[in-house]
Amino acid sequence: MPTLYLILGHMVADFVLQPFKLVRWKFHSPQGIFIHSLIHLLVYTLLFLPLLPNLTVILTLLAVSGSHFVIDSLKIDAEKKGGKYHFYFLADQAVHLVTLLAGGWIMAFVMPLPVYGNLFLSVYENPYLVWGLILLFFFTYAVEMYRYQFLRKNKPEAFKPDYRAMLRRAIIFTLFYAVFLIFAVYRAVALV
Repeated sequence: MPTLYLILGHMVADFVLQPFKLVRWKFHSPQGIFIHSLIHLLVYTLLFLPLLPNLTVILTLLAVSGSHFVIDSLKIDAEKKGGKYHFYFLADQAVHLVTLLAGGWIMAFVMPLPVYGNLFLSVYENPYLVWGLILLFFFTYAVEMYRYQFLRKNKPEAFKPDYRAMLRRAIIFTLFYAVFLIFAVYRAVALV
């Protein structure tokens, strides 16, 4: 589950909580990259509250956020030299994914504190919920940002998300995921 929460946090901090002003600031100053990495750390901290104050979790979240700063710095330096924005975007996300997988592996056996009730833990440890949120952010925000990477070479002006397209993708995904969940739950009940 820690890996899923790291991926969810990455989706929120890298796409939902990164307005175009922050993207421009990152491109012009390391301070922008630092603030962006700090946003990642804050999102991860909120998602991992049930596992804190575990030292392994704290150090892993700091390492993942710190690596985000380094990866984004390298990507921005590469983007300044050439215009293969979609390639740099994919490479950046692939390297981030590797760090998230490593961080999740390090925290794999850390358990939530017993102060949280069973109801909270049953929701917190539900992989269907976390996967659903990850995929929802992917099909809305990440796909929209990838689309922008292709348009960016010819139209470098401010990024304006196509919210109607995002809403359509969100509705279609939600319908498919609801059907999947219904059949998954039905299958699990039928086997019991």
